[in-house]
Amino acid sequence: MKNNKQKTSFWNLIKKQKVVIPIIQRDYAQGRIGKEYLRQNFLQELKDVLDEKGNLTLDFVYGNKNTDDEMFPLDGQQRLTTLWLLHWYIAYKTGSLQSNKEILKKFSYETRVSSREFCEKLCELEPQDENKNNTLPLLIYIQRQTWFYSAWNQDPTIQSMLRMLCGSNNKDAKDERGIIDGIDELFGKCLDSLGRYWDKLTSEQSDECPITFYQMTIGQNEMTMTDDLYIKMNARGKALTSFENFKADLIKWIEENINTDEAIKYASLIDNAWTDVFWNNRTDDGKIDEIYFAFLNRYFLN
Repeated sequence: MKNNKQKTSFWNLIKKQKVVIPIIQRDYAQGRIGKEYLRQNFLQELKDVLDEKGNLTLDFVYGNKNTDDEMFPLDGQQRLTTLWLLHWYIAYKTGSLQSNKEILKKFSYETRVSSREFCEKLCELEPQDENKNNTLPLLIYIQRQTWFYSAWNQDPTIQSMLRMLCGSNNKDAKDERGIIDGIDELFGKCLDSLGRYWDKLTSEQSDECPITFYQMTIGQNEMTMTDDLYIKMNARGKALTSFENFKADLIKWIEENINTDEAIKYASLIDNAWTDVFWNNRTDDGKIDEIYFAFLNRYFLN
């Protein structure tokens, strides 16, 4: 098996190819409730190197390519998503989003229609006038956009992205101060430096960017991307059940044959309202997928 690896920055990676988080991946976890100190430490580390306090190499990012030269990360989703959010935030705050949105749109999620749509809509977000007194906190401003579906408040990946962007309300038990665990909380205090950060992050030479990683591409002909391969390479991964595959296929069919709005609507119903119907009949260990899937099979059969 022939592997190749190269040191690159996030910006140079997505300039060259589309990066798609595959459906086999779990939800974005670095923004979960309970990960406040992980976010705080990681974001501070990123800011330190942008402030010329050394360099940071984020290990390996493994990926598989398809015939369209799209990369599907098998390992590295968490780091890549955080880096995308950091790049989006700095581009947004420096007024560079409009001229760079097509590059940022090359990072996408296949795991859920809602996650993919959210990333695309963020790239179209209009800036607030920072000189006005009625400017809103970033979280509120995003949630008040006409394209922000109320169902997204229940989407685990979108909520994790918003926490990584805007932080949480958790306090430090030692001194009752808020934990600085959001990009806006940390980088919003140094707006004058964001232009300099952007120049570093988007340098054409990866060696000039203080945040890099090793990209390892597994050739399509040498090793195909299977559930088994993913689990071997990333012990935190999860193989999809038959029910999860059915949901993914159904939502994809709705999106391709009807429209994206309907796909988002049904994705929300499947994961929220309809799930509640079966919750009262869950198994002793809290599982409902089996009875949910059995009902749908019987419905379609009849």
